[in-house]
Amino acid sequence: MSTKSRRWFAVGITSLVAMPVVAIVILGATGGFYVKKMPVYGQVNAFELTERSGKPMTEQDLRNRVWVAGLIFTSCPSQCPLMIQSMLRVQNDLKLKGNFRMVAISVDPENDTPEKLKAYADQVGAHPKQFLFLTGDKEAVQLLGRD
Repeated sequence: MSTKSRRWFAVGITSLVAMPVVAIVILGATGGFYVKKMPVYGQVNAFELTERSGKPMTEQDLRNRVWVAGLIFTSCPSQCPLMIQSMLRVQNDLKLKGNFRMVAISVDPENDTPEKLKAYADQVGAHPKQFLFLTGDKEAVQLLGRD
């Protein structure tokens, strides 16, 4: 089997495995099926950070919403842009669903001010109501990322 054929085979197998998981996540996030009780894998501790708009945000602002969080920093040259692009694809697929949020939390709060996060979010095309960019006190960010 050629390298190109193996690559397409791997993509096909990965797609077959990933599609049911993605469908379940999307259906669950959009209310497409009834789930009696979702399992609890952990809980986010209380936090107060600042959104790119300058508005304070707490875990209560995300309560009863489906949300996906990623830890980023705007000067990251490699993995962060790839993660943001993946999160943007999800944002675009679910843009009409009001209960879903993407959350990017900066691990470089000294440099990633709300203004810098806003410029970054605007540059990548992140929807301001659906894709949140948070920063805050370094200790609070570290605690949130660790715990």
